[in-house]
Amino acid sequence: MKAMDRRTPIADVREFALKLQQAMREDRATGTDHWRASVENGLAAAYAAGDIVALCDVVQAIVSLLDAEGRLRDAAAEVSHAMALAGHDPNALAMLYSMSATLLAACGELAAAHDAVQEAERSVSAAEIPFAVAKCRANCAAARLLALDYPDPGDTSGFGLEASTDARAADALFLMSYLIPYQFATGARADAHPWLRTFRLQATAANHVYRLADARLFEAAEAAITAPLEPPDPGEIPRWHWFGNWRAAVLHFRQQLLRRNWADAESSLQGLLRARRRAGQAQLDPIDGFEMLLMALHERADGGRDALRPPQAVHLLNLPSTFAAAEAVALDGSQNAAVAWYQWFESRLPAAVLTCMEWPVSRWRLQALLALRAGNERAAKRDLERALQWAADAAYPIEFAATQVQLSELLRYRGVGTERAWRELRKSGADSLRAAGLDATAFAYAVARTPPALTSEGLVSRLTPRESEVLGYLAEGLSYRAAADLMGVKWTTVQTLTHRCYEKLQVSGRRAAIAKARELGVL
Repeated sequence: MKAMDRRTPIADVREFALKLQQAMREDRATGTDHWRASVENGLAAAYAAGDIVALCDVVQAIVSLLDAEGRLRDAAAEVSHAMALAGHDPNALAMLYSMSATLLAACGELAAAHDAVQEAERSVSAAEIPFAVAKCRANCAAARLLALDYPDPGDTSGFGLEASTDARAADALFLMSYLIPYQFATGARADAHPWLRTFRLQATAANHVYRLADARLFEAAEAAITAPLEPPDPGEIPRWHWFGNWRAAVLHFRQQLLRRNWADAESSLQGLLRARRRAGQAQLDPIDGFEMLLMALHERADGGRDALRPPQAVHLLNLPSTFAAAEAVALDGSQNAAVAWYQWFESRLPAAVLTCMEWPVSRWRLQALLALRAGNERAAKRDLERALQWAADAAYPIEFAATQVQLSELLRYRGVGTERAWRELRKSGADSLRAAGLDATAFAYAVARTPPALTSEGLVSRLTPRESEVLGYLAEGLSYRAAADLMGVKWTTVQTLTHRCYEKLQVSGRRAAIAKARELGVL
């Protein structure tokens, strides 16, 4: 790209965006793609003028319009196209690579997003325009927040927005729209409060319709932590704000589940599915986790919960659906499915993630319920105790009460601790839940419904998570050696674990063991 004169934008980007929006609307009606000619004209004008800020403003307009249609990958492609025009200019590359990083992260392409952040940071080291530096830093920080990969949610000094006069309000609001949910997800709710107030004030001052809707949604999610049955009132959300409509649908669906109002929950689920379709290329899956959770809570038999798999990549956008799917498996999945999810929580879910703004449950409580269904009662007790401590420290009263009830049930049915201890826990938790209008019995039943497996002769020992895992691989037709390779153990270890399964299930042979395990809900 030719040498830049570093002036303010000479192109009327607002007028360009309006024309582009009209062109895209006409193309949708006719099934054509003529809007791309407008894009080329806008980029060419900025290129001819040698104005880097105008170039990036034009790209931002394109990205915003495609984003509103849920076409995030298409937006990333347009950014890549603009990079070809930018040539080797570090100011342009810093901004464009950082834009690409946020789009890729929202699509769940975390490795590609990480690479784009690295490229942006290499380019920004040679950048000269303060605005380009500030925008790059904001976008890179947003991409890291989306990927759940920001080191300290309380430290925002690296964002560069507070000190830089070149950072525009739109960029500050964009970054805060991810910072606030990230702080909630990592348990830093107290740190999020001043940012939430700042976010609303700045969105109001800028009359930014999109971000004002975000502010109302954040406040509705915050209110749900202490008063989950109060109707969330985010106000009117623009139809083109796909993420806002998704957030509102998740909040409403969870409220109906807590009310145990199954008809309204079914209706709310349909709204959730519509919001998911509007989100287009954003990665919000596994969407079926919400449906499976409704069926598990409503005690409707369905084998689909075992088809739920942990996501390949977890990030800020798909945390609610991931937590809902894990809860469905914890309540009514097989032991084998619970083992897989528990191992994923332990090894793949970032350690910093403790809850979720739209699905405000304790990560540790979910993990405990998975451990219990997997047959690991010691881990379940440990994680419930962690959940209790976390909920107290983070001021999540409903989670604290739910954990008290579930821990008391575990102590009671498993014969751990004194009767006085579990009775006091149960009474305290149940009283708090009833005061909030919630059914304490439903939380207790989540623990009570996972007793040891039964046979016609009586109780049998539960399979350990490792034994269940082996049995799952054998059910898939794998040999001892193939299962051993996947588990990272010797094949003789798999053989030993298999024979323990036979003994506990009181059967002889692989086929009989698999059939018995399916009968008992192990597979």
